[in-house]
Amino acid sequence: MVFAPNSDITASLVRVSVIQALERWLGDLIRVDDVTAAAVEETLEVRIAYTLKARGERRYLNLEVTL
Repeated sequence: MVFAPNSDITASLVRVSVIQALERWLGDLIRVDDVTAAAVEETLEVRIAYTLKARGERRYLNLEVTL
């Protein structure tokens, strides 16, 4: 996705890819609560909300990638 144009379609593909990767590789440790991705000008913003299963703690991760 690094060389894909920054668009709503790319953001949707990133969202699905992130959800699938988190569930596949970290599914035993976390529960994915929400993933959003948005193309804003030349920046792709990805926001992830998840819960640590062992502690029940909700956490957030916000990423911005400038393309």
